[in-house]
Amino acid sequence: MLIVNGKPFFRFIPNVFYRDIYYLRPEGIPFGTKGKIEIAFDPKSLDAIYLPSPDGKSAIVCPLTPACNLFSGKTFEEVRDLYALRNQNREKNRTVKLQAEAHFNADVQAITLEAKKIVDEVTVKVEEQSDRAKLLGIRQNRKYEREVERKANSWNLGKSKNPKQ
Repeated sequence: MLIVNGKPFFRFIPNVFYRDIYYLRPEGIPFGTKGKIEIAFDPKSLDAIYLPSPDGKSAIVCPLTPACNLFSGKTFEEVRDLYALRNQNREKNRTVKLQAEAHFNADVQAITLEAKKIVDEVTVKVEEQSDRAKLLGIRQNRKYEREVERKANSWNLGKSKNPKQ
């Protein structure tokens, strides 16, 4: 760890990425943060990959990152199958989410249509009256509108508008 201006300074060391898996890169590796490098690996185990050392006589071990430790002891084929299964599950969950959203939109649309019908009923009843009848029956009209509003906003416990639930 490096101390800069009295505060700890952590240098980010990019990891090695190979076949959808990240491996830790030791600090002394003499290559840039991006680009392709030559590696060696054991096809029967994903626990580490090997980078050629600068002298060319040995290899530098790059172990799995902590986040990728779940692939420890697995082969590349098993990891490929795990990723395929994950993508399948993701697609399945996406369709379930879309269905739930469609049901929600249908419920909202049904409630909106019902409210629109109620509003139309009230306005038609009031519009059919003459001006004199409207003035004479203001209290009655308010009472009627309050009743309609109460019915529209009441909770019907035990009764479901959606028969599928």
